[in-house]
Amino acid sequence: MFIKRILKRVCSVLLVVMLVTTTVIVDPGNIFAEEGGKEKGLYQYSDKIPTQTEPGIYYVWVKAVGDNSHTDSQPFRTKTKIVYPVTFKVVGGKWDDGTSADKRVDLSRYDDEDLALVLKPEDIPGVGNKPNEGYLKEGSWDVEPPLDTLISEAKTYTYTYKTDPNYKPPEKVTKPGKTKVKQAIKKKKTPKKISIKLKKVKGAKGYQVAVYKSKKTAKKNKKAIKKKYSKKLKFTVKSKKFKKYKKLYIRARAYKLDGKKKVFGKWSKVKKVKKK
Repeated sequence: MFIKRILKRVCSVLLVVMLVTTTVIVDPGNIFAEEGGKEKGLYQYSDKIPTQTEPGIYYVWVKAVGDNSHTDSQPFRTKTKIVYPVTFKVVGGKWDDGTSADKRVDLSRYDDEDLALVLKPEDIPGVGNKPNEGYLKEGSWDVEPPLDTLISEAKTYTYTYKTDPNYKPPEKVTKPGKTKVKQAIKKKKTPKKISIKLKKVKGAKGYQVAVYKSKKTAKKNKKAIKKKYSKKLKFTVKSKKFKKYKKLYIRARAYKLDGKKKVFGKWSKVKKVKKK
């Protein structure tokens, strides 16, 4: 508790000043939470440290009790306060500053501070312009945060964006099926070209092929000599590097589109390029 921490520090100072082993006692009659209240010197001391959880202003009188050779210390008054937390939550979107975490304002004051425990316009976060997908730029507070009402306890205010009744969530894109390299031919007259023919995959928007110098690298899908995308099932892949390799291997995979993102299916089996 905050009051406990304050008292421990005060008691430590008193003990050092008196330079004796003492017992610290406090006056529970002086502990109260009252807006605009004044200190009360009842001096009903106790050896128990008081605790309090309610927000407000608290006074605690402390003194160190001496022994047969030492007199008591002078009473020392401490004053502390516990705040009234006001929390703001947002559902279905973000605050206008782009964040979505809860926001909190702690209202507190001492009795000699001429401040009312009310929310100010700048305490209330701006909201209503950043809905999530499926929500409208409309919404409301569960309870409108007041600007002229005294806050006397912890409060939570939640702003909820209105859902869009016409919103239809996008369908989840599943991976396409597995294609097959039906034909891969490199002709002697055109050693820099490979003619490819693939098996059609239902729902696919296109295909990717990769050419490798060995079957081992093809299976591991590493160090491809050439990669190419095509929306057609029959097409040609070109590269100057094809000419210097006696053997070449190909594998392919289909893809769908999730917006602009490609969603790939599994790679086909490796097929050796046939020479003609």
